Amino acid sequence: MTKNEISDRFKLNLDRVRNLVALYPAPGKGRRAVHHTDILRAAIVLLHATLEDLLRSYLIMSIENFSNDTMDSYGFHTEHKRVREKINISELLKYKGKTIDEFIIGSIQERIERYETFNDIGDVKNTLEKCGFPNPPVGNYNYTNMAKMIIRRHQIVHKADKNVVASGRGNHQTASVSAFMVNLYIQAVQNFKNYVAANW
Repeated sequence: MTKNEISDRFKLNLDRVRNLVALYPAPGKGRRAVHHTDILRAAIVLLHATLEDLLRSYLIMSIENFSNDTMDSYGFHTEHKRVREKINISELLKYKGKTIDEFIIGSIQERIERYETFNDIGDVKNTLEKCGFPNPPVGNYNYTNMAKMIIRRHQIVHKADKNVVASGRGNHQTASVSAFMVNLYIQAVQNFKNYVAANW
């Protein structure tokens, strides 16, 4: 996987997010019904998936340059998330005909694609460090809006975007969302990708 291939896939995925936002009707008076704004919530979930796909792609592209500790942290590919540090000889039979390099890279890639998730900005920074991205730029970047997007996606996926402060008459059970907010999140992810590309 090359940087150009990663960029092309990222653009395709981000365009899908923008298409969802474009389907949202122009704002009118008052607060929109929840079933109208759910398309924006779907856009946030897809945007987070776009970020995750980008980060996994960076990891896969960087496997050959991983430190020994990073490689060991993935272990052998298994059907379970728990890392295995040992493998039986008989289990190697399904890799017959492959080189050692192909086995190592394929095993780590499968674990990245199946189990790697990014639930906060700490996970994002750790990923960049695994990939060999220069450390000062990692710490200097402003992750504020991207962090808000990650938190909001978690709220949507795990709590159906419940309004945690809702109480009394006149308050809504579902947290508000706007196209303006989602566009800020989109721009944050785009800026992050541009920042990485410019510094790596």
